[in-house]
Amino acid sequence: MPLWSMFRLLGLLGGLAAVTDLGVGAAGDESLRRCVVATRLARSAGCDADQVRDVVYVSLLEHI
Repeated sequence: MPLWSMFRLLGLLGGLAAVTDLGVGAAGDESLRRCVVATRLARSAGCDADQVRDVVYVSLLEHI
């Protein structure tokens, strides 16, 4: 997947996750904070770049 399309997809998923947070009454950046925590945890666990990318996508999709 080209880098520019990954950024577009991340922007779309991040926006949808933030709107979903607001819709359910959570803080507007709750899903993004959880995504950052999951990414840091994956990196500290020694996951490779493809696995970390999957963690980012799954953590954002989990909130949508």
